[in-house]
Amino acid sequence: MKKLLILVFAALCFTACGNDDEPEATPTITKEIREVWSSLSGTYSTTFYVLNTDNVWYTETITFKPYSAPEKFVPMMTDKRGDIYAYGTADIQDTRFTSITGTSHCYYCLGYSSTGKLTITFYQYANDSGESWGREDERSIRLLSASEFEMWSYGTSEAENVHKYVRQ
Repeated sequence: MKKLLILVFAALCFTACGNDDEPEATPTITKEIREVWSSLSGTYSTTFYVLNTDNVWYTETITFKPYSAPEKFVPMMTDKRGDIYAYGTADIQDTRFTSITGTSHCYYCLGYSSTGKLTITFYQYANDSGESWGREDERSIRLLSASEFEMWSYGTSEAENVHKYVRQ
């Protein structure tokens, strides 16, 4: 009888430990996000100039490697925006800092600002472990074509800060 009770208890434990987890939520992917996500693949670059001159200040080259589906991740410094989903990785080479820090390896996330503008946020990660650091760079983004987009720092004036990135 004792063995029978142990078997019944074990069966109940296995049943109770079944997959009760709710299905993992996925981000809402609007048509605009899908278009940008499907276009951001490959290497894009832009040139920044010294204010009001033709003198080159620095260049920025970004190589996007999109995921086949968004992947949930937790950045080192969490915030109150809820779940964060990476749409892929991006390697950012900024010639101002290349000799100091090399290329920045980032997860990139697509979403909307509180004003409804499409944004892309880069979360830098350690190349060896993939663990996200606290560095975050949020920018507004607008797709121009399958091979061009515009980006500017979030919270700044688009008119004065927009830069066109072209696929290489």
